[in-house]
Amino acid sequence: KPNEWFAFDDENNLKLKTKENMEGELLPDKKFLCPQYNPSYQNPYGERTLSRVFWSVTFKKGGLKFWVIFTEKYGMPFLIGKHPRGNSQEATDNLADMLETMVQDAIAVIPDDSSVEIQEAGGKTGSAEIYDKLIDKMNAEISKAILGQTLTTEIGDKGSYAASNTHMSVRKDIIDSDKKMVEKTLNQLIKWIYELNFNTESTNIPTFTMWEE
Repeated sequence: KPNEWFAFDDENNLKLKTKENMEGELLPDKKFLCPQYNPSYQNPYGERTLSRVFWSVTFKKGGLKFWVIFTEKYGMPFLIGKHPRGNSQEATDNLADMLETMVQDAIAVIPDDSSVEIQEAGGKTGSAEIYDKLIDKMNAEISKAILGQTLTTEIGDKGSYAASNTHMSVRKDIIDSDKKMVEKTLNQLIKWIYELNFNTESTNIPTFTMWEE
């Protein structure tokens, strides 16, 4: 179910928020499974991985936005139109409209007493690399927050085979932690089924275990 439907009260009881009761209604016992990562009394919701990458994602989106603006501005040459002094505002506007059309269609018709110059936007390659480095840095921070490392997601000359194996072992630790959370949740379900059907506690309850050949 969508997590925004639910909330915990002051006693850490899970409640369902409804239109009639936004504070939440108590749920039936053994009705909902609630997998959590490192929950505590102060924070029953657990730790959220995506909360760690909020600023990285925000800066990445901002960097992409300004990079697109930069590319649009400096990715094509500037067209400079010149007209005789004393031209009317209407004639100036017409020349500007023709230059705008020329950027799209590469053709324009101008009066014989006007001129058009093409000026290349040179020397901006270094500035473009700033955005590239920003986005690469944010991607690395996002990878480290979610996977614990970067070498298994990035291709390049940034590490050796040994370093890649080390990074993969860190990622495996996170995978194993996720598997334990799945096992714990499903074993809770099995325990509830056993208690409801046999109305007794037992140490012989079957358990669920993630298995890989």
